[in-house]
Amino acid sequence: MTLEKQVQRDAKVPEKTYEVQPNDTLWSICKKELGNEKVYSKILVLNDLTNPNEIYPGQVIRFE
Repeated sequence: MTLEKQVQRDAKVPEKTYEVQPNDTLWSICKKELGNEKVYSKILVLNDLTNPNEIYPGQVIRFE
Protein backbone atom coordinates (compact mmCIF):
# COMPACT_ATOMS: atom_id res chain seq x y z
CA MET A 1 0.00 0.00 0.00
CA THR A 2 1.37 3.39 -0.90
CA LEU A 3 1.78 6.10 1.68
CA GLU A 4 -0.89 8.19 -0.06
CA LYS A 5 -3.45 5.36 0.18
CA GLN A 6 -2.53 4.78 3.82
CA VAL A 7 -3.07 8.47 4.63
CA GLN A 8 -6.42 8.45 2.85
CA ARG A 9 -7.50 5.34 4.74
CA ASP A 10 -6.37 6.81 8.06
CA ALA A 11 -8.22 10.06 7.33
CA LYS A 12 -11.49 8.11 7.17
CA VAL A 13 -11.10 6.71 10.68
CA PRO A 14 -13.42 8.71 12.93
CA GLU A 15 -11.93 10.45 15.89
CA LYS A 16 -12.89 8.84 19.20
CA THR A 17 -14.63 11.26 21.53
CA TYR A 18 -16.68 11.21 24.72
CA GLU A 19 -19.26 13.67 25.99
CA VAL A 20 -18.74 14.42 29.68
CA GLN A 21 -21.66 13.38 31.89
CA PRO A 22 -22.57 14.71 35.35
CA ASN A 23 -20.19 13.40 38.05
CA ASP A 24 -17.58 12.26 35.50
CA THR A 25 -13.92 12.82 36.23
CA LEU A 26 -11.15 12.69 33.66
CA TRP A 27 -9.71 9.74 35.60
CA SER A 28 -13.02 7.81 35.51
CA ILE A 29 -13.56 8.61 31.82
CA CYS A 30 -10.12 7.25 30.92
CA LYS A 31 -10.73 4.12 32.97
CA LYS A 32 -14.16 3.51 31.41
CA GLU A 33 -13.39 4.47 27.79
CA LEU A 34 -9.72 3.49 27.47
CA GLY A 35 -9.36 0.85 30.16
CA ASN A 36 -6.47 2.75 31.74
CA GLU A 37 -7.04 5.61 34.15
CA LYS A 38 -3.32 6.41 34.23
CA VAL A 39 -3.42 7.97 30.74
CA TYR A 40 -5.50 10.91 31.97
CA SER A 41 -2.46 13.23 31.78
CA LYS A 42 -2.03 12.46 28.06
CA ILE A 43 -5.73 13.13 27.46
CA LEU A 44 -5.38 16.37 29.42
CA VAL A 45 -2.66 17.57 27.03
CA LEU A 46 -4.46 16.29 23.91
CA ASN A 47 -7.51 18.38 24.82
CA ASP A 48 -5.54 21.51 25.78
CA LEU A 49 -6.77 21.31 29.36
CA THR A 50 -4.73 22.59 32.28
CA ASN A 51 -6.68 21.14 35.20
CA PRO A 52 -8.13 17.60 35.21
CA ASN A 53 -10.74 18.76 37.71
CA GLU A 54 -12.17 21.36 35.34
CA ILE A 55 -14.31 19.32 32.99
CA TYR A 56 -18.02 19.97 32.61
CA PRO A 57 -21.12 18.04 31.51
CA GLY A 58 -21.60 18.43 27.77
CA GLN A 59 -17.90 19.00 27.11
CA VAL A 60 -16.45 16.71 24.42
CA ILE A 61 -13.18 14.95 25.24
CA ARG A 62 -11.01 13.66 22.38
CA PHE A 63 -8.97 10.50 22.73
CA GLU A 64 -7.04 10.49 19.43
